[in-house]
Formats: sequence, C-alpha cells, structure tokens
Amino acid sequence: MLDNADELTRNLAEQFKAEFLNDLYLFETSFADQGLVRNEAVKLSNGEFIAFLDGDDLWTSAWLMDAYHFLQSTDYHKVVAHPEFNYFFENYSSIFRHIDQTSEEFILDALRVVNHWDALGMAHRTHYESAPYCKRDVSRGWAFEDWHWNIKMIEAGVTHR
Repeated sequence: MLDNADELTRNLAEQFKAEFLNDLYLFETSFADQGLVRNEAVKLSNGEFIAFLDGDDLWTSAWLMDAYHFLQSTDYHKVVAHPEFNYFFENYSSIFRHIDQTSEEFILDALRVVNHWDALGMAHRTHYESAPYCKRDVSRGWAFEDWHWNIKMIEAGVTHR
C-alpha cells in the first residue's frame, strides 16, 4: 500500500517488485491515515493471514515465516503474533520491545497509559475484518489506532504474543 507516496517511494517500490516479487501488487491510496490504509489493505487482500509492516519499522527477513509458523502452531483464531523487538528510525531511533501478553511482565492495567504493541504483527484476517482500525483525528489528539485495535483484540479474547 502506497499512501500519498512521493515519486521516489513509488519508484523504489516498483523496483523492488520487479527485482524480487513480480507477483507483488502495489496499490496507491490518499487516506493520510495508517488505520484507513490498513483497512483498505485487508479489503484488497486475499490471504488467510495478514501482516502489517510499516515503512518506519525494521524487521528481519525471517520474521514473516517465523510468525506464520508460530500462528500455525497455535489456535491462531485467538492470537496476534508480534516480533519481540522493533527498531524505529523515522523521527528518532529507538528499540521497542513487544511484551508477550502471556508473560509475567504483562500488566493489563498498564494499557491505560502505554501501548505494548504497534501495528507490526501478523494475524488471521478475521481479526482485522471483525475490528477495523479506527480513523485518526490528529487535530483533536487522536492518533492511537494501533493501541485502540490492540485493546479491541483483548476485549475479543485475542492474545498478543
């Protein structure tokens, strides 16, 4: 999904497609809203599992297969898979650790003040279909679509791993 992509980004995506994944589909949107772009990606996809990989996150090449195999080994209708670490590099560099909801480190009440997981994850498509991402309203201070979605998953009995 290329949302409001500039020419350089579009060209790089086309080059990647030509060199590595000729059967990759590129779609352009102009939502300027990550949640709405993700909802559109779900509608346009046909896979059983969906992974969101934002352009400002780094992840290892093995992560997609590792997440897929992990979900296959669990009751994937009740799980969202996240990598343990995520390296952010857009406005500043930092390493974000996703906490496994089944670990002793996870404190449910902490979700009132901190989001334990960003959008970097993989889940069965029904999770995204049953709980679409909400529209952001940055002008009024609402830009926590990932946090909101994560809580909706927990309310639905889905575990973040």
